[in-house]
Amino acid sequence: MTRKLNGHITLRGYLLLLLFLAAFWLLWKNTNRRKKMIMKNDLYKKVYSYLIENGVPVRMSQILVAQAAHETSNFTSRIFIENHNLFGMKLAKIRKTLATGERYGHAIFRNIEDSVLDIIIYLTFSDIPKNFIDSDSYVEAIKDKGYFTASLREYQKGTEYFLNLYFGG
Repeated sequence: MTRKLNGHITLRGYLLLLLFLAAFWLLWKNTNRRKKMIMKNDLYKKVYSYLIENGVPVRMSQILVAQAAHETSNFTSRIFIENHNLFGMKLAKIRKTLATGERYGHAIFRNIEDSVLDIIIYLTFSDIPKNFIDSDSYVEAIKDKGYFTASLREYQKGTEYFLNLYFGG
């Protein structure tokens, strides 16, 4: 109960109001975080399922999901959201591609399914095996093909982080 002294709310009243607002803010923030995490979890499951459906072995599918999460900053990047580009692919010039154009220097796909199929096309075209069981070896293989320009160790650590997050290693 708050008391007014000469028309002013006491310190205890302010503290109770502040506590209520802080609790409300934390509840709202956690609810938003949960919604975003559920969305991300649904995305990784969808990508994983689509890879499996298209003949990519289980462990390689897990590695590719981890790569997609790394490339998209856990499915939040502008390139992913606006271009449906899971793997940071540039517009292919010499191989078949499912990309429909280019924006921000990256390929645009109609949907994430086309992005998944395009990474499979890339792996086949580049003679990269689809039977890796070790993410570090896979990352070395795509680095050797010029897939990315970041440091090898940085890319390995990022892919490994998401592999552990989503699949426990």
